[in-house]
Amino acid sequence: MANITKSENSLYSKIQNDFIGLDTVYTLADGRKTVQVYLDSTASTLMMGAAHDILEEFFDHYANSHSLLHFSAKITTNQYAWAHQRILSFLGADPEEYTCFFTGSGTTAGINRLARVFRDYRKDKDVVLVSIMEHHSNDLPHRKHAGKVVHIPLKSHSSGEPGCLNTELLQENLEKYRDRVNYVAVTGISNVTGIINPIHDIAELAHGYGALVLIDGAQMAAHMPVQMSGHSNPARNIDAFVFSGHKTYVPGSPGVVVCRKNI
Repeated sequence: MANITKSENSLYSKIQNDFIGLDTVYTLADGRKTVQVYLDSTASTLMMGAAHDILEEFFDHYANSHSLLHFSAKITTNQYAWAHQRILSFLGADPEEYTCFFTGSGTTAGINRLARVFRDYRKDKDVVLVSIMEHHSNDLPHRKHAGKVVHIPLKSHSSGEPGCLNTELLQENLEKYRDRVNYVAVTGISNVTGIINPIHDIAELAHGYGALVLIDGAQMAAHMPVQMSGHSNPARNIDAFVFSGHKTYVPGSPGVVVCRKNI
């Protein structure tokens, strides 16, 4: 924290105080009143005031998108396209290689969609490797659509990286099932422990066996930089990344999928 500049500190303070609901007052059991202390952002974040202001401004021009028949339609269509490009830029995804679309109200719908697409895209590959730490959103869709789901254990405390996906066991299963593995599905950051998985190492390993990689970025998108493409070693690029607006300070917005266009 000692290296934070005065302007950066000012920005942090501004952001910290910009969440809607921080001044909401509740009456406690003993009759005392207090403003809320919100500690449940891993489940759903409060809305940022800046996001709320932009939404209010946009609603003055709301109309159906994919139309240029009138002013409001043009504005909505342009904003829709702008949102796609901003998301691709935010996740470091080359717009020539990746596309973005919105679906559902969280990550579940997007992962369900990808599980079906990956199954149909590579019908000869019926095995999916999933870490044991996954939220149901990144587990049940694969159980439903894949022929076989194999759960990969985590590293032990003695490894020095307790709680991360065990990449040695991942490699063992990639070797075991080889040409049958369709993709590896893993969370970027655990919603339970906060453990950060080495997603690019996992991608490089999986791609070495011809498997795709799907990242559940529900917790990762809001908390650390993501670079899906542009790595010096293309094998470290991510094939698909899913996150949710309600965990990135815009509750009520849809889930987001960023995926390679050729898939």
